[in-house]
Amino acid sequence: MAILFKQSLLIFLLVISFCQCDVFFPANGKHHSYAMASFSHKENTFFNYEKPDKVRELDEELSEISGLDFNDVNNSLLAINDEKGFIYELNISDFDIISKNQFWNTGDYEGVEFDGKLIWVLKSNGKLYKYDPINKETEDFETKLSSENDVEGLCYDKVKDVFYLACKGITLDKDDKLRTKAVYSYDLKKGKLNKKPVLEMHPKKIKQFIESVAIEDIDENYIDRIEVFSPSAIAMNKGRDLFILSARGSVLLVVDFELNIKEVTFLNPKYLPQPEGICFDADDNMYLSTEGKSKKARLLLYKHH
Repeated sequence: MAILFKQSLLIFLLVISFCQCDVFFPANGKHHSYAMASFSHKENTFFNYEKPDKVRELDEELSEISGLDFNDVNNSLLAINDEKGFIYELNISDFDIISKNQFWNTGDYEGVEFDGKLIWVLKSNGKLYKYDPINKETEDFETKLSSENDVEGLCYDKVKDVFYLACKGITLDKDDKLRTKAVYSYDLKKGKLNKKPVLEMHPKKIKQFIESVAIEDIDENYIDRIEVFSPSAIAMNKGRDLFILSARGSVLLVVDFELNIKEVTFLNPKYLPQPEGICFDADDNMYLSTEGKSKKARLLLYKHH
């Protein structure tokens, strides 16, 4: 009996150990609803935000993951960790770290983008870093944005060959007192920032949209979360819609270039306490990442249907 008990205990411990090595959470688990509400003109939203197709806890080294992009050459994901000057490459199937390369010293890094050849990293003070993965060389560029603008989102538009920079802080318009949040374009060929925003967002407009599509009374909690909306990441899908994350309030906003809001989703802060990374792969599948706060960071996959 003692031998049988020891064998059973050993098997149990091996199973637990295996599970801890590769933790994939059930996307449709009873207690795992990754979104609380979505508001849209359409019956169906872009994705079923409550039930991602895959959820993975990330390596401890990425506990403060703050930027995410798809590498279409290697069919992998790129990530950066706030305060560390490293670019991480992740396996697209299990999200394990394949490699890491130091591009600069420590700093407040917020976004990463791949332009087909080079990897670009965004710092919160608006500075861009261009990293050559072949020669392992880095150049830095000023954009005219600063820490006052608190630039957190970086998105590459390969059609126009420009970057979109989403600001968590104030706009370049010093007289703006309306808590407007702006997205600016940066022309890669000219190396110049367009000081006129590509997009401007304000809590009032987002609230008006929700009120126009809501079927029932709106929970005041959602209104409070809109009040603190501040971009933390930005990405563009194949349909050229902009997906803008706000870590504050855990909100995902979808908008087009005509400033039309298409969708507002309130993510579940229990499982996405600080979402700061978003990107799309070649099949238009969406990836979301969140810092772990006191727990491990997570990476979510939403498949395009």
